[in-house]
Amino acid sequence: MILGDRCTRDCRFCNVIQAPPAKPDPSEPQRVAAAVAELGLNHAVITSVTRDDLADGGARQFAEVTQKIRDLAPDCRIELLIPDLQGDSSALRSLLEAAPDLWAITWKPCRDFMPPPVREPIINVPWRCCGLLRSWRRSCRPKPD
Repeated sequence: MILGDRCTRDCRFCNVIQAPPAKPDPSEPQRVAAAVAELGLNHAVITSVTRDDLADGGARQFAEVTQKIRDLAPDCRIELLIPDLQGDSSALRSLLEAAPDLWAITWKPCRDFMPPPVREPIINVPWRCCGLLRSWRRSCRPKPD
C-alpha cells in the first residue's frame, strides 16, 4: 500500500485511519520496486489509501512506482488497484501512461446499495467513475506482438 497509512476519507466500512496524511514520500517508488525485485515477485499488486488532498489523487505516485518496478523487475506483472481519483480522467490518463499490466478502481459501495449506517454521502460510484471509464476506453490499445 503506497501513499501512507492515513486516508482523507472517513468511510464507516473501512478500517484505515482517517487523519491528515503526510506528504508523499519521494523515495517510496524506489523502495517498493526494490522490495518487489528482492522478493522475486512475478506479479505485484499496488494499492493505496485515498488521497483527496493531492491534486491528482496520487496518480503520479502510482505511475512512478510502476516505472521503478519496470526498471528493477522487468518480468514482474504490475496490477494497480487505484482509488476513484475523484473522477479525474486526466489523472487516470497520466497513470495509464506508465502502462500497468492490469488496473482496477477500488469500488466503494454506492449510496443506493448500502444501508444508512454504512453508506457514505461522498461516495457516488457512477458519477465518480464514469469519467474514468471514458478515459479508459480511449487509452486501450492492443499490445504489440
